[in-house]
Amino acid sequence: MGIDIEKLEKRVNRLEGILEDVLKERLIQIEMRIERLEARLDALYEKTERDKTELIERIERGLASLKVELIERMERDKTELIERMERDKTELIERMERDKTGLIERMESDKTELIERMERGLASLRVELIERIERGLASLRVELIERMERDKRTIILWFIGAMLAFSTLNITALWAILSFAGK
Repeated sequence: MGIDIEKLEKRVNRLEGILEDVLKERLIQIEMRIERLEARLDALYEKTERDKTELIERIERGLASLKVELIERMERDKTELIERMERDKTELIERMERDKTGLIERMESDKTELIERMERGLASLRVELIERIERGLASLRVELIERMERDKRTIILWFIGAMLAFSTLNITALWAILSFAGK
């Protein structure tokens, strides 16, 4: 059995050597593939960096031109808005002046018409008041005359009464003086 073990060991050693050679070749092939892959990755990375830089430059140029374009557009819009505002302002001022003139004319005509109405109303009111006052004065005059007549009669009667009373007192005093003197 010893022979078999030695043969087997030799076979195993040979197989190990073959296996080592095959593995070495495979490792070399794998290493070469890895180197190729690394080279491709490096090339891809460089291309990506170039594309990134180029894209950034394009974006910056686009933003710069867009910025300039937007500023120009804003300036044009600003100028147009200012012009439109000035036109609208002028138009509004003209409208206001026309409306103001129209209102003043309307107010003047209304004022004249009101003054005429008031004068007509005052004239008719004056005539009506004068007529009322004259009627009132006439009736008041009649009433005052009637009262004065009554008061005149009353005063005369009172005066006669007072005269009679004083006369009676005078007569009584004279009689008393005379009766005192006759005694």
